[in-house]
Amino acid sequence: MKISVIIPVYNCEDKIKRCVDSILAQGIKELEIILVNDGSIDNSAEICNQIMKNEPRVKVIHQKNAGISEARNAGMKKAVGKYITFVDADDYLTENPIYEKAINILEKENVEVVTWLWQYEQQGKYVVSKKKISNIPYGKISGKSFLDILYKGNYANGMVVGVWNKLYKRELVENEYFKYRYNEDDDWSICVLSKVSWVYSLNEFGYIYTENVNSVTHQKFSGKEYNMLDILRDREVLIKEDDFLRIETLKLYCNLYIEYYYKAVQYGVPLYDDKKTYNQFRKNKRINLKSRIRFDIFSFSPYIYKKFIWRGK
Repeated sequence: MKISVIIPVYNCEDKIKRCVDSILAQGIKELEIILVNDGSIDNSAEICNQIMKNEPRVKVIHQKNAGISEARNAGMKKAVGKYITFVDADDYLTENPIYEKAINILEKENVEVVTWLWQYEQQGKYVVSKKKISNIPYGKISGKSFLDILYKGNYANGMVVGVWNKLYKRELVENEYFKYRYNEDDDWSICVLSKVSWVYSLNEFGYIYTENVNSVTHQKFSGKEYNMLDILRDREVLIKEDDFLRIETLKLYCNLYIEYYYKAVQYGVPLYDDKKTYNQFRKNKRINLKSRIRFDIFSFSPYIYKKFIWRGK
């Protein structure tokens, strides 16, 4: 089997077939599509079974609702492909034969991951312009350089930390499972990509990410977002040898710590109480002076910070 495509499914009855059809249209015969129905309460389970009945390259796993991470893990454990990738059930691929191109690169170039551009579909329109993502070096680059680009300026790029616009060699990911229910891509991607020697970036759009008003990013602050701070704390340890990425991680932790503080107050959510880590991170001398002063002001008085600096909603 050449490639395994893992698709977590939760209440996507009206999108699943479009997603699967776009993958089959890639024209790859040595392909398996693993649909993991994560306890859907609509007709998703029946639709998955019907697709499997009509297409022998489709496999279906049914499980109790456990979240996207456990759904992907279940798919990874069943996958037998030489290469592995992920697609979300409400998204779909472009007509560009991106998988074939990625496979050819993995087989000819000394790289472990191939990545490509993604397009954001919002209210029926594509909103990503290449002008906004011109900072990406395409072609073969080192894993370290790719990580620095990927996380530079809090993800201001066109490759993103998402797992769905990348094709991975199986041996790179087969024992690397998703751990978090939220922000799972952030954690998994850094764990996988920190092991990579070489990445190849394609200057082509291959994935359509669709707007989902029911997604976590569209919901009001509830405190579940705090796990991103846990992820960043783990990341700081993982990438200690990469000075640039470590500083970016420290800054992002402090910025999110401040943002989550005011959102917690706004929505009456218990505060994330880890002043020890915040103070440790904000005092790092490698962080530029302007940022350190700003972080110091918040530490001294959240009231003063909100009155004179905070620009959040």
